Amino acid sequence: MRLIPKDEGFFEMFDGLAVRMTRSATLLNQLFTDPGQLDRYVAQIKEIEHEADEITHEIMNRIDRSFVTPLDREDIHLLATRLDNVVDLMDGTARRAKMFHIHDRKEPAKELTRVLVAATEQIALGVASLKDARQVQLIGREVKRLEEELAVVCRAVEACKVAGNKVADWGAGSSRFRPSERSDCKFDLCAWSTVRPSPVHAWSTRSLQLSPTAKIRS
Repeated sequence: MRLIPKDEGFFEMFDGLAVRMTRSATLLNQLFTDPGQLDRYVAQIKEIEHEADEITHEIMNRIDRSFVTPLDREDIHLLATRLDNVVDLMDGTARRAKMFHIHDRKEPAKELTRVLVAATEQIALGVASLKDARQVQLIGREVKRLEEELAVVCRAVEACKVAGNKVADWGAGSSRFRPSERSDCKFDLCAWSTVRPSPVHAWSTRSLQLSPTAKIRS
């Protein structure tokens, strides 16, 4: 029998951060799908970013108040910080879209945010599965696969710019690059550049795995 119970409240707060991360990704995808509502989406993402900051701040305070934690304090700090960083990057992306006055649909950016939504959903599953190391490892592999899918989209737009071709013609749900005669690639690159500092890269597979020796205390 444990005389001093460990504080399990951290898992609930991790879930809270993960929920806000997936909401931000969904809103960012909607922003590039319907840029006519850009100001509204930017404001909503900023509100979520503030909520994530508050949760992260509470996690840090709780670390100091808790005598026994379910994970090493360093690992709790690492996980919370990286989740919050993902939300921060999406907020920054939305603000850059507003700064560049993007009001047309940009298919490469839309494709990037589609992958981003899928990645954040997997990360949220990983956060919910922290007590299952095997499941976390499987989810980490899927996040890595999605990161590589995102890199394919980025390289396609870069190739378009270097070759001086027209904007990539993105098929429905496809990340395959095909030149098109519709508009200049360099014009479409503006939307791509707002998403280029990908939040997926801020996560990395190791975020779920924490430190090599991390484990849930029983």
